[in-house]
Amino acid sequence: WFDDLAGTKANGFHGRWAEDGMKAQTISVKFSRYNAHVRTAYFGWLPLQHLDVDAARAFFRMMNEAVRSKATIKDVQGVLVKVMNDAIDTYEKVPNLRNPFSKVKLETPDVREAIALSPKDAMAAIRKLKDPEDQAFLGLFLLAGLRLSEHMAMTKEQIDFDRGVIVVDRAVKFGRTGHQEIGLPKGDKTRVAAMCPTLASLLRPIISANDHLFSAASLDQPRMKKLVYGTWRRIVKEAGLPAELEPRDCRLSHNSWLEKFCPKVSLSTRLEHMGHSVNRSNSEHKGLTVNVRNYTRFLSGAQDILRKELERVVRAAEPKG
Repeated sequence: WFDDLAGTKANGFHGRWAEDGMKAQTISVKFSRYNAHVRTAYFGWLPLQHLDVDAARAFFRMMNEAVRSKATIKDVQGVLVKVMNDAIDTYEKVPNLRNPFSKVKLETPDVREAIALSPKDAMAAIRKLKDPEDQAFLGLFLLAGLRLSEHMAMTKEQIDFDRGVIVVDRAVKFGRTGHQEIGLPKGDKTRVAAMCPTLASLLRPIISANDHLFSAASLDQPRMKKLVYGTWRRIVKEAGLPAELEPRDCRLSHNSWLEKFCPKVSLSTRLEHMGHSVNRSNSEHKGLTVNVRNYTRFLSGAQDILRKELERVVRAAEPKG
């Protein structure tokens, strides 16, 4: 049934999911997870009538005993829930069966360790770099909050100096074998990100005849991911930043600045700028749960502002004289 949905490598993953519009890369990820964790286990050959909550719970317990990460187990659960939901509801292959996988409660994956830079530390790092291209490379991460894939695909046509914006409408898509191609940003959501004057001043000097801002050595196309990370590690070292800092930590830092230092920026504006969904109909704070879990970190500077603002409010409340 899974092969009927996903297809196989031989037919380019052209199964029911592909016919219904699911992207080939999404299918290949599900296929890989299924092959690695389900197909080769006894569970992959269990007759449907034997699938119940106890069997599902035993399977996830087995994955845990095999020292699979919480995130991996959660991902595999997502694949199995999708498969069974399609079998029961979408295509009505086994309409009388209940989905046992969605009934199992799994531990929530831990929030990853991350580094949040203060604006002061970020600007000091940028100014420490001597090469204008290196300054622009790091500045684009920190001052625009772009994803790695969006940063790699950036072209001069996307930068509008007159309006002070960056049109984020393309990103590098990574194939399983290292192949790279240009597509839409994550979730196929294009957006217009604000570009502050400081970032504009960093980008102007590197505008050249090449279309891509950070092109490959001999071709006007995005560098390979491996080379981008090589550049990243060199810049981090030269800028005196923590060696464990990752590009996504810059995005986290950027979001935290907006959240904690820019109270006049509305939540919806911040989420649109960052490329997050703002259409969560059953959430009073549309999309806020995404940011609190994945993007919010402690910033000492923000605590200083909070402390000063609290003191201002308290003093204002005291009787005069």
